[in-house]
Amino acid sequence: MNLNFQKDGWQSFIKNSTHDGIAQNLHVSWNTITQSYTSHQEIDQAIFSFLKNINATDKVLDFGVGFGRNQSYLQKLFRVVHGYDLPEMLMRTPVKNLLFDDLNKLSDKYDLLYEVTVMQHMPPNEVIYCLLKLATRCKYFFTHTRSYNDFCRNFDKQIGGVNMYNLIGATNAWVPVIQTVSNPQNLNDESHYSVLYKSQILNETIL
Repeated sequence: MNLNFQKDGWQSFIKNSTHDGIAQNLHVSWNTITQSYTSHQEIDQAIFSFLKNINATDKVLDFGVGFGRNQSYLQKLFRVVHGYDLPEMLMRTPVKNLLFDDLNKLSDKYDLLYEVTVMQHMPPNEVIYCLLKLATRCKYFFTHTRSYNDFCRNFDKQIGGVNMYNLIGATNAWVPVIQTVSNPQNLNDESHYSVLYKSQILNETIL
């Protein structure tokens, strides 16, 4: 079974598609006239208030930065916003902030890892790899995700797949702090939810 089926398909799409085609695939709010997105994904108010109240959250890593749909929003909230994406994507993206295409290149520590509907499309083994690596660099992890990963999912019937809450939990690297639904393990179909996790690996004194 090919664990890289989603990434392979996405890399081929990036290589063979137009700028607007890629941007619209990333999110339907892309405006071809203004060359910008008309919507972004906000951090849930309870989670944002928690982050601001417990410590100064100034440095954020936008995982799967894409064409920057959430960049303006994040830059209004945080002092430093960096981005991570695949090398093929970063060659096409108009985002100008400091970007990374290799997690091993990350030399900074971050207060927050921000991820919105990106890891749900990644092979589960890569999700685990990335989250284990990032747990050593990021203090908190905000995710807004669909309930189920694409892997082993029946798209015709919209059932099955790997539960994202269980997948993140399998890393044993992140502990949930706040979540917007009581039991994400019981959600089905296309339900989305948000969770704030805290790294169990990162030494807090380095932030």
